[in-house]
Amino acid sequence: MQEMWLHQIWGNRLYEGLTFEPHPCIPEGVTPVVLDPGRYNTNGGPDFSNLKLRIGPLVWAGNGEIHQNATDWLRHGHQLDPTYNNVILHIVLKDDGPITLQAGTPPITCRMQINPDLLAIAQQLTEAPHIPACGTACSELPAEEQSAWLTQLARERLERKCRQIETAMSFSQGDLAAVTHLFLMRYLGSKVNNDAFEQIARRLPPAILLKHKGSLQALEALLLGVGGLLEEHTTSSPTEPEEELYRERLREEYTFLAHKYQLSSIPPGTMRMLRLRPTAFPHRRLAYVAALYNRSDNLPGQLLRVASLGELEQLLTVELSDYWQRHYHWGAASDNSLGSLGRSTIESIAINVVLPLQYYLSQANLGGLSVAPTGHAAMSAHDLPPERNSVIRRFTAQGLQPRDTSESQALLELYECYCEPRRCWLCPVGRTLLQSYSARTLPPSVGEQPDA
Repeated sequence: MQEMWLHQIWGNRLYEGLTFEPHPCIPEGVTPVVLDPGRYNTNGGPDFSNLKLRIGPLVWAGNGEIHQNATDWLRHGHQLDPTYNNVILHIVLKDDGPITLQAGTPPITCRMQINPDLLAIAQQLTEAPHIPACGTACSELPAEEQSAWLTQLARERLERKCRQIETAMSFSQGDLAAVTHLFLMRYLGSKVNNDAFEQIARRLPPAILLKHKGSLQALEALLLGVGGLLEEHTTSSPTEPEEELYRERLREEYTFLAHKYQLSSIPPGTMRMLRLRPTAFPHRRLAYVAALYNRSDNLPGQLLRVASLGELEQLLTVELSDYWQRHYHWGAASDNSLGSLGRSTIESIAINVVLPLQYYLSQANLGGLSVAPTGHAAMSAHDLPPERNSVIRRFTAQGLQPRDTSESQALLELYECYCEPRRCWLCPVGRTLLQSYSARTLPPSVGEQPDA
């Protein structure tokens, strides 16, 4: 069992009883009384501070430390750490041996008696092989409480993404267009090549691409060249004269522009092709970005101003150059003409690029920057359909069905930041399960708080 469950049980007084071991400071016939379990310590040092303990007529105040076994104190090296010298109470499930402070004196030790059913549910939530470990309980919260929890999770996810945007803004010295370009490129790289596409975005900012928006060939040369894809050899089929001529023109264009702008290609081997669907091959995705910049007057600014999925789809649906209408990469042509981005990909760009950037701008103070014209609404996650992926299916199988993108994003946050790392004590579902074995209503959860 994770020790954090013991922190919750102690801090919320969910134990059934306490047994104090004999100690020189406890007079015979006197039973200490815990007046205050203390404040949980989120930093280094003892688990609880300002714990208050009445022993006869005296009130002690100090720190408390919690372990499953008393000898965990020794395994953790607390007997050598002066930070633990002011521990007045050592709370354990099993007293399996004597311990001492650094000064050589023992702290008072008490054993918690805990309802076996409560321990069993904590054990299940900690060790269950499936996620969510709570099973159908995740869909059985009262409707109002469930709605509030999903709203909080969706906000936590957006705020976490905002911190990533803040970091990128700092790196880019406040260049919003460059950051928007970077996030779009990173998403188009897919999980396999998102780091590679980010490197391309950092080496090739939108300011350079916009200078050449009138030439699709120049844009393809820049993007494929910095991506290191102009020099790779075709092994799937013999090179066609038409293709070789096309590639040679791009190489010549890139050589000239790379010298002009002091550009360099990403290192060989950075771009990967394994486990990629053909529609996500980097060659065609970069040719797609070239087509976007070729058609748009200011792609980053337009992305920030879209107010609906329909507007975004109109902005992102472009026609690629002749070669990339028939190829996913260098080599054999497709039998059919290849289209632009699919609807599901555009929805994902709305969720992972547009919504976080618009939310960031609505929260950030950027010197009065206006994101959208007056009366022009931003995109809303409540207007987008719920995502469909393996994580969402885990929750729908337990009866928790998201109604829109906001709720599916909330479930992804729940999975990644609570269920998978087993932080069930911070989830209303886990707390409700704990409360079911206690007559009292739980106060706000002790312990680490959800990331802001």
